[in-house]
Amino acid sequence: MSQTDLRALGERYFHAFVLGFALIILFSGAVKFYTLFQGSALLTKEDLLLGVRNDIVLFTAGTIELVCGSCLFLPKFSPNGKIMLVTWLSAHFLAYHIALWYAGNPQHCPCLGTLIDYSPWLRQNGSAFLFAMSLFCFTNGLFMLVFRRKQQEPDMAH
Repeated sequence: MSQTDLRALGERYFHAFVLGFALIILFSGAVKFYTLFQGSALLTKEDLLLGVRNDIVLFTAGTIELVCGSCLFLPKFSPNGKIMLVTWLSAHFLAYHIALWYAGNPQHCPCLGTLIDYSPWLRQNGSAFLFAMSLFCFTNGLFMLVFRRKQQEPDMAH
């Protein structure tokens, strides 16, 4: 496989990864707002880590996700800016899940709102799934930041 083929493959992966991340966080933000409009009992409970009610957490996180997800579709937003946004946002998701685990309550995450009411699998595995997705997005984001930077560096051998 030639260097040009590898670069083209890397660009296709980059665009697919950013698109996938954008769709996931747009869906996640929409789920949070859906939960807000349902009036679930979850909303009146206090978030274990942040010390505020879940309605405030879901509104804030949902807004951030919808704005960031929308930004990833903007053509004027640079590719490096997009991958930095993915890495930044997934780092926050990852930190939240690690802090939940450290606090001894990894099943507490209200991130999926009332979506867990519709899926026994999500009720059982939702937090672990979100942790894995956050870790995947964060590590891929870091890899792409380094890989894209190396591609942009001039070849010093010549």
